[in-house]
Amino acid sequence: MLSTVTLVEREVAHYRRARPELACALDLYAAVFQAQESVRQRVPPWLDLSNDQARAKLQAGTPVLDGQELPVDPDLFRSGLESIAGILVSHGVLTAEEMGLLQSQALPPADLPRLAVDIARSDWNRIRPIAAACEMEEEAVAVLLRTVLVPFYQAGAAPFQGLLGALWRKGTCPFCGGMPRMARMDGDGRRSLYCSICRSEWPFARLACPFCEGYDAGSLDYLLLDWDKGHRADVCNTCRRYIKASDERVLGRHGVPDIEDLATIPLDLVAARNGYTPP
Repeated sequence: MLSTVTLVEREVAHYRRARPELACALDLYAAVFQAQESVRQRVPPWLDLSNDQARAKLQAGTPVLDGQELPVDPDLFRSGLESIAGILVSHGVLTAEEMGLLQSQALPPADLPRLAVDIARSDWNRIRPIAAACEMEEEAVAVLLRTVLVPFYQAGAAPFQGLLGALWRKGTCPFCGGMPRMARMDGDGRRSLYCSICRSEWPFARLACPFCEGYDAGSLDYLLLDWDKGHRADVCNTCRRYIKASDERVLGRHGVPDIEDLATIPLDLVAARNGYTPP
């Protein structure tokens, strides 16, 4: 089995050839991924929670991180923030002034574990004052902080991966409680959901909406592009939400969900035109 780093390199190279218009976005993703990996390798992969405690929470329908504080080392957090903000500046996504304002925000070390949980849940009460102080859009600050915190979520989730898929069938992430960003169909047609925050995957019913968890087949549909049979947007006409999916039976390979998300931006546009909202 390929390592995650090798898989990312392969998929970036594949889509750079197949979709040259995505080259800038792919190069940005590859640089950010490398910065995240550098942090993740230095993050202790543990929570103050035993497997038995995690199992009990999952069986009760509660995400593992619920009620917990994710350990976030302040020095690693600031190192990741500096690296990723610098990458965004070099790619023209963030200005040097905005980077300076972000770095000047002395987030108290004691607040970082709680911030990590709140960012996963998109708690705007936590994000709003940071965005105001940085003179940035709230969504931009949320995305940046989430990106910096991914290695901490990922390391925290790693010890529990064997439990997540076995004990969870909800649409929200079994580790952090976040909304799934992508879905995929494996070579046997089994559907799984992917959380871009902690990079966990878990099985989910094919004929169900991850967001309202409705099983009414009459309300479920999908959108497909004529030129791309390997991807689709699964839509729900009850809650008007959608999730994009890659079909590995058509693609012929196991992809990287974050890169598949980039490669399927045209599906986002089609879904929006049809009145559906993203995760």
